[in-house]
Amino acid sequence: MLQSGNAGERTSQFEESLVTVMYLICPFWFLSSCIFVYVFKY
Repeated sequence: MLQSGNAGERTSQFEESLVTVMYLICPFWFLSSCIFVYVFKY
């Protein structure tokens, strides 16, 4: 419990990396959803 500061830094870095991954995945997810809707309609 004495290294809670390091754990906080690790969680902050993890959150930053997670946000970066989200920004990278969101466009692909949006395109895939658009393609799915297009295929589902036609």
